[in-house]
Amino acid sequence: MRICAMANQIFNTKTAIVWVIPRFFYILIFSISLLIPFKSLSQSLPLSESDELRIYQLSSSSDSASSFTIKPIYNSEQHFPQSDSSQNSPFRSLKKKRKQSFFLLPFELQQQYTSHHPYGWNDGPFILSKGYQAVASTGVFIQYGIASLQLKPEFIFSSNNKFKGFSEFHDKSIRDAYYGEYYAGIDAPEKFGDKIYKRAFWGQSSVRLNFNTVSLGVSTENLWWGPGIYNSLLMSNSAPGFKHISFNTLKPLKTFLGTFEGRIVSGRLEQSGYSPTSNKDYINNKLQDWRYLSAFVVAYSPKWIPGLFIGFDRAFYLYHDNMSNKISDYIPLLDSFEKSQLEGEDNKQRDQLASIFIRWVWEEANAEIYGQFGRNDHAYNSRDLVLEPEHSAGYILGARKIIKLNSGKGNIVTGIEYTHLERDNTIALREASNWYVHLQVRDGYTNQGQFLGAGIGPGSNLLTIESSWYNGMKKLGLKFDSFKHNNVFYSSIIRIPISQALEEWTDYAISVNGVCGYNKFKINGTLQGIRSQNYQWQPTEDILNFQVKLGVTYQWSK
Repeated sequence: MRICAMANQIFNTKTAIVWVIPRFFYILIFSISLLIPFKSLSQSLPLSESDELRIYQLSSSSDSASSFTIKPIYNSEQHFPQSDSSQNSPFRSLKKKRKQSFFLLPFELQQQYTSHHPYGWNDGPFILSKGYQAVASTGVFIQYGIASLQLKPEFIFSSNNKFKGFSEFHDKSIRDAYYGEYYAGIDAPEKFGDKIYKRAFWGQSSVRLNFNTVSLGVSTENLWWGPGIYNSLLMSNSAPGFKHISFNTLKPLKTFLGTFEGRIVSGRLEQSGYSPTSNKDYINNKLQDWRYLSAFVVAYSPKWIPGLFIGFDRAFYLYHDNMSNKISDYIPLLDSFEKSQLEGEDNKQRDQLASIFIRWVWEEANAEIYGQFGRNDHAYNSRDLVLEPEHSAGYILGARKIIKLNSGKGNIVTGIEYTHLERDNTIALREASNWYVHLQVRDGYTNQGQFLGAGIGPGSNLLTIESSWYNGMKKLGLKFDSFKHNNVFYSSIIRIPISQALEEWTDYAISVNGVCGYNKFKINGTLQGIRSQNYQWQPTEDILNFQVKLGVTYQWSK
C-alpha cells in the first residue's frame, strides 16, 4: 500500500494503469521468485564503483556472472563472489555490509570549475555551466524483511556564470535555422537561466520490495543501459535521475540456457523550464506538460560461450496529455518493430528508440570488446531494415585491455571507444530525425533539460582513448577526447543560403585523472585542457578551455 501511495504522488490518477505489469512475463517471473527464500540486500552501487568492479572482472579470475550492461547493480553474491577476498579486491569492503539492515551511505562532494564555456557529460545533476559548481549527497539504507529504503538525495549549486553562446556569434538567418530545426524539438537549454542555479533532487533514492532474484519498487536512481563506458544510446547518467517504477533482476538469473538480466521501467520526464537561449527573440513555447516513458532492457549470456553478453533495449515516450486509455499507450514495448504493422503510428505523437548490444569478455586475454547499434525510429518494414539498416541509426564501438604488472604493482588498463550519432547519407533521399529530437514530442528524449541517452547530444560524434594505472582502489590515468558537436546541424545549415560561413566545431581534450584513498576517505580529481576549434561553428574561433574536478567520498563506517 505504501508503494501505491508513493506512485499516486508520482503519477496522477489517469496514469494509474502504468502499474499494470505485462501479464504473462511479469506473473511468471514473480511467481517463481515467491518460491525462493528472501535473503537479498539490494543496496545499489554508484556507477563509478560499478566500472571499478567491471575492470576487476577483467583482471581476475572472478566468477562474477554480471554483464555490467544494466546499472545500477546491487550488492548480491553473484556480483561479489566469496572467492574474491584479496587485499586489492574492491569486493571486500562491500561484503561487510551485505548482512546489515541499517547503515549510513557515504557522504560525497563532487566539484568542478570550467573556465570559458560549458563542457562535460555523465555527471548526473551537474548542468552545462561556466564557473564553479558542486553536488553534495549522503543518506541511509534500511532493510526490513523484503522491504528496503535507500534515501540518498542530491543537492547542486552552480554559479552559472555568463558565457558567449551561439546567438552571440551568428546572424538571424543562422539563428532561425538553428533554433527552428534543432531546439524546436528538444529541451536542451544552452544556459540554465541568468542566476545562480540551486536545486535539490531525490538522487539515488528508492523504495523496494526485494526477493532473492527480483525487485519491484519506486526509484529516482540514474540508469545506465548498454556496454559503453563513456556513452550509452538509451540510458546514461548525463541527466538527473527521473521518477520511475521498476521491476528488475537483482542478480543474473541462472537457467539451462544461460543467465538473464533485465529491467522494465515506467517513468515521468520533466521539463527544464528554461528557454533554449538567453536571446529574447527565442522563447520556450513548447507544450507545458510532462512526458511518460516506458522502457525495458534485457541481457543474455549463453552458457555455451563464456563471457559473451547479448542485450536489447527499447524506449517509448510521449506527452501525458496525448495518452489515451488504451493499454498500448501505457505498455507499448511489445509493439511491432515495423511501422507498416502499426496502424496510425505517425498520428500517435510519440517517439521510440531501440538498440541491440554485445559485450564479450576474453578472460584469458584480460580484455573485452563491445558495441551497441540503435535506431531512433521504426523501420517501415523488414525489407527497409535489411536494405538500409544505417538509416536513422547510431552506434558505439569499444575495446579495453588490461596489462598485468609485476606482483603488487597493479595493472595498466587501456581502452578506446567511438560513439557516432551523425545521420547517414541516406538523408539525401529520405528524411530522418536527429537522435533525441522529435517535432511532435518537442521536449525530446530529455529530463530536466539534459539528455537521457548519450551525453554528447544529437548529431555528435566522440572518440575517446584512455590509459590508466590501477592498483586496488588507486588510479592514475590519461585520457584523450575528440568531440565533434552536432554535425547534423552543420551539414544541414551549409546547404541553405546564408550570409555567414560555418565550419565544423570540434573539441580536442586531454586530461589527467586520479583516485586515491586514505582510511575512510576516497579522493578523485581531474585536470583537463580543451581546445575548441571553430567554437560555435565560427571559423577561426579557436578557444582554450580548462576544467578542474575534485571530489571526496567519506565512508561513515568501514
